[in-house]
Amino acid sequence: MAATRAEPDVAVIDVLMPAMSGIECAHLLQERYPMVRVILISGSIFEDRRPHPHERGTDAYIEKSEVPERLHATILALAAETTAPRGPTNA
Repeated sequence: MAATRAEPDVAVIDVLMPAMSGIECAHLLQERYPMVRVILISGSIFEDRRPHPHERGTDAYIEKSEVPERLHATILALAAETTAPRGPTNA
């Protein structure tokens, strides 16, 4: 995992990845780097394949079709946050 070489502020992760799901990757990042903010992206057009908000445990979710309009602003907003590390209630 490339994030082990640096402490990321924001990570953009696809839901479907070859080695592990994006949700699993997000949880690993948040365990190792509690301050990291995670944006999960998905191109799934099927409602039942979209991760449920409670399952995601991420800071933002963007459909791939919305990435051009929303990704840059979402990254800037999350990077600017100065919130405390996640606790058990907001992980």
